[in-house]
Amino acid sequence: GWLGHRSLTSSGISDTSLTVRGSSLDTTTGVSGSDLTQVLTRVDTILRTNLDYGDVTLIDMGSGGIWVDQEIRATTSNSLNLLSYTDIYVGDDLINPGDGDINLVAGWDPSVNDLADLSPNPEVAPYRGYVVKGVDFDSSIFDNAGSFGAGGGSVFVGLDADMSGTGAGVMVGSRFGDTRVAGYDVNVWAAALATNTPYSHAQIGYNRQDTGEGTVP
Repeated sequence: GWLGHRSLTSSGISDTSLTVRGSSLDTTTGVSGSDLTQVLTRVDTILRTNLDYGDVTLIDMGSGGIWVDQEIRATTSNSLNLLSYTDIYVGDDLINPGDGDINLVAGWDPSVNDLADLSPNPEVAPYRGYVVKGVDFDSSIFDNAGSFGAGGGSVFVGLDADMSGTGAGVMVGSRFGDTRVAGYDVNVWAAALATNTPYSHAQIGYNRQDTGEGTVP
């Protein structure tokens, strides 16, 4: 499945992988020119619901990056992939208590590896209109020099898009799957910037206490 620029519904999409791409998505103001792809309640619902059926990939092709401003939590064997040409700001949890992977790639350069599911035919610029699914991110991205960190694109866990602290705990992790985060820099910031000190942690990796499952690893 594929959703185009600023689509907010998932009608007609089922039992398939989903790729959402655009240069901006601002559901608060409805302005297309903000260059920021913001994950709020309606977008979160689309992504989380479709994780039941296949891999879900959110691709930001603008200059403002991806801002996760709403928790995405799903118990699934499918992968959640966030790919940004620039930065990724994780201001709320990305959690999978199941065995599906979570992949965050900032500064993604599709000209190095476009991840197109068009085998055996390659995709061509501007690298849009195809579905990303079943990707081995180790070989396709993390072992592929230049495919991430382009233009200084970085990941910020525990920060909102305005570089302020979230005021709450933020976790990025899959319990039984892989959690992969790549960018020019990977920043995990919390206590010094958060306003809600008891819950001001930020981490990459699964934590059962943070998910309400208890304290045993």
